[in-house]
Amino acid sequence: MKRLGLIFFLLLLICTSCQKKKGDWFTVEKLDNKTYRIRENQSSQGNSSYLIIGDKEALLFDSGSGENKTGDIKLLVDSLAGEPVTLLHSHFHFDHIGNSKAFPDVALPNLPDLQDRLGEDSCIHIREQESLIPQTCILKIRTQYPINTEFNLGNRKISIYHTPGHSPWSFTIVDKRGKYLFVGDLAYKGLLLVNDLDEYQNSLSQLIQTCDSSYQILAAHGNEDLLYSDLDKIRLALKAFQNKRPAPKKEINLLGNRKKMYVIDGIPFIYDKTVNY
Repeated sequence: MKRLGLIFFLLLLICTSCQKKKGDWFTVEKLDNKTYRIRENQSSQGNSSYLIIGDKEALLFDSGSGENKTGDIKLLVDSLAGEPVTLLHSHFHFDHIGNSKAFPDVALPNLPDLQDRLGEDSCIHIREQESLIPQTCILKIRTQYPINTEFNLGNRKISIYHTPGHSPWSFTIVDKRGKYLFVGDLAYKGLLLVNDLDEYQNSLSQLIQTCDSSYQILAAHGNEDLLYSDLDKIRLALKAFQNKRPAPKKEINLLGNRKKMYVIDGIPFIYDKTVNY
């Protein structure tokens, strides 16, 4: 009887553990001692956010979809960081600005057009056409980061580049010492959303010139990292589309709207200049 009781207890413990793991919203992947990928595999968009830690401060690149009913990303990030955390968004779509209210320190790149939108209360209002959902979002900005120049998180220098094309306010983080390129939604394995063909190609060209094949390219979606060569593959596909304007592969439903999907050299994408993807 004692043995049966012990077996029952162990089975109960295993089942409880499995249920808890299944219910966990966030999955943490350690890239190195100071860099973490936080996945939301259960989210509708399959998001990944990134925690970049220095000796004096840490930066969270995106705050997730906001769909989580279990799991507190702020609590998780604080437990990993060990330093004060600043939130920076790769862009303002709904699946990247969720959970933003949990972070008291939100940053904005020091881009003149964005700075002009800051009110006297240091808030920026994210409109529906920017978030892609029928509601606005207000971000209280406490920190401003420079563009196109390195700044120090404490024994860790990073740079922020303005890389539009997916959306007008898309940004990429470059860590030259760590050999990381955090590209947000500009590039990933999957269906790309293109707002501006010229800007998209220019942004990819800028990153191609900035890094090399030794960099790990980390996207905000998908379970497979990109290769350096994929950046130019995407650029060339968009250039070929711009030159030839082929017929769409098919139409698909995207956020409740029918959109034309194109596939060129294995790169699937939707191009719609009327939507600020």
